[in-house]
Parts: sequence; structure tokens; C-alpha cells
Amino acid sequence: MKFTCEKQALLSAVTNVSGAVAVKNGIPALEGIFINADNDGVTLTGYNLELGITSHIDAEVSESGQIVLGSKLFGDIIRKLPDDSVTVTTDESLLVNITGGISDFKIIGLSADDYPDLPDIDGNESFTIKQNVLASVISQTVFAVSDSETRPVHTGCRFAVDGSSLTVAAVDSFRLAVRNETVISSGSFDFVAPGGSLKEAVKILADSEEDVKVTLGRSLIRFEMGDNSLITRRLEGQFLDYERVIPKDASIKVVIDRSSFASCVERAALIISEKYRSPIRCTFGHNKATMVAATALGSSKDEVFISGDGKDMTIGFNSRYMLEALKTAPTGELLLEMKDSGSPIVIKPAEMDDNSFLFLVMPIRLSN
Repeated sequence: MKFTCEKQALLSAVTNVSGAVAVKNGIPALEGIFINADNDGVTLTGYNLELGITSHIDAEVSESGQIVLGSKLFGDIIRKLPDDSVTVTTDESLLVNITGGISDFKIIGLSADDYPDLPDIDGNESFTIKQNVLASVISQTVFAVSDSETRPVHTGCRFAVDGSSLTVAAVDSFRLAVRNETVISSGSFDFVAPGGSLKEAVKILADSEEDVKVTLGRSLIRFEMGDNSLITRRLEGQFLDYERVIPKDASIKVVIDRSSFASCVERAALIISEKYRSPIRCTFGHNKATMVAATALGSSKDEVFISGDGKDMTIGFNSRYMLEALKTAPTGELLLEMKDSGSPIVIKPAEMDDNSFLFLVMPIRLSN
């Protein structure tokens, strides 16, 4: 095998597929990157039996062939090479020669015969969405997936497609994130994609108007993103009927500036840590919110302007969960809806006709 390509293109492909390379596996080949060179160019693959990523690059292929190279070493070499063209050559003894500028490396590869094939998608249900939009949709929900394996289905995001409408939701015991968007679809269907796989997809998705096609199979999901493809397993199980936990009769509604409110939470939380945990006690008054926290390290108090009357209702919340919701929200002004101190805090766009997202943060019971 012998091919020559641009360093940046090869480095980008290596970075993309490395997220799917197995860290430790009984099949040594899966701990490396599979490289296939043919008349169409060069395709790199990372696969850990649950997640597979392929990335295709243009290259001048002098001799077709296949090889598996250690992900970390190969990536480190390409990353440190001069910004020039890179030539990769292999021989029958699996010795790999990598050259770029005046730099020259020789490393030992693994036989491609031991690398398993990626599974095929056996379904035809799909939807199409812009790459930058899907990246936004995932980023604004995946932070809320559960990290507990008690209910594996909640370690992923639920995608519900109904004609041209897409709703993506993530939930754990303490919060909920819902994002709505318009898509072009083949019909109506739903599935749950693992949170880890979606985080890898965000790294690959381009900040562009180019389309990404998402195809659903019986047990797999495929994301086709330009020259990159990601295949992941579906999560099975009954996803929470989250509509039931969203309060419908909030008695208190106030408008906040996202940045100012988040800064106030951050300041109040400075005395909170993993070792010294405590909720933030927030009292919503007339046109202001007062935040108080206390731990063994000391106490804090801060205030921030709000628009509306909170009727002096006091509610406790986890500062990290609140900050993740605030910083993920795509708009500057947000509407907070609350029923009472024991009910969730609902975060929506301040614009009444905007239903693009909804975040929910569960309250923490406060002691006297």
C-alpha cells in the first residue's frame, strides 16, 4: 500500500475516527485505526463493536492495500509532522513508513485480516437536517443524559420524528432537556441514540449548511456527514413519558437575562465543591432574585435583576444542573416558570411563540 495526501486532511480523519477506537479489547486490531487505500482514495475506520466511525479523504494512491495502525502513535506522528503532504507506505512484513517533509518514521502495523467489518444498516426510515443545526440540537440536549446504568435507555437521547417535526429529549433523575427542530423525513418514527455516540457525532459535524442524513435500522443508527459516517447501536427500553413531569399550571413566571443569571449562580456557588456540597437557595422577589449558599467553607449571597414578581418564593437547586441548562440555552432572555418550592423549574425561551427548547431542573428540598 502506498498513498500521498495532505497532512491536515489525514489528521482530521484520524481525529474523527479515534473516538470510536477501543481502549482495551480482546481483538488487538480494534485498538487501532483500519486504513483502506484504493482507487477512490483513502478511508479510515475506528470501531469498538458498539460505535463505528469512517472518514474518507482524497489521496493519490499508488498502490492499493489495507493496514491497521495503533491509534495513539499514528495520530501523534501525523500531528507532529510538518504542514506538508504525507506519504504512507507499507510492505508485506507490515512495516509502515510515514514521511512528511524531512521527517521519516517506521512503525509496525497489524494485519487488516483481523479487523471485523462494520455492520450494515437494514432500514430505510431516515431524516435529513443541516449539519450545524443537528450539532446544536445534540449539544443542547445530550448534557442531560443519565450517567446511571440502572436504566440504560436514559443514557441516550430520544429522537422522535413526526413528519417534518423532530423532537430530541434527554432526561435523568434531576433534569430534562427538550429541543424541537424542523427536518425532512421519510415518515414518523422514534429511537434512542447513546449519549457517548452523539458526543462523538458533534465533534465531526461541520459548522455548515450541508445536510446530514440519519438512517434508522432495526438495531443500528447511521449518521452520514459529508465524507464521514457514524454507526451506533440503538438503546432499547421504555423512555420516560417526560410530558407528565412538566408542570402545566405555573403560578410564577419571571424573565431573566441568561448571562447575568448564570454569573450570579456561579458567584454564589464558589463555596460549593464536590467535597462540600450544598444547594443554592434562591428567593424570587419583585424584579430581583437573591441567591444564598452555605457550606463548611463559608457562605455566599448575591442578587440579580429579573423581570416580574416571584412573590418571594424560595426554591433550592443544584448549581451545576442550573448552569448547564443556562449555558446551553441558545437565547439571551429566558422565561422561568415555577409552581411552588417543591415543583420543577421550567426554562423556556422568553419569546412566547418560540417553542424550540425546554429545560427542566428539579428542586432540592431545603432545610430550615
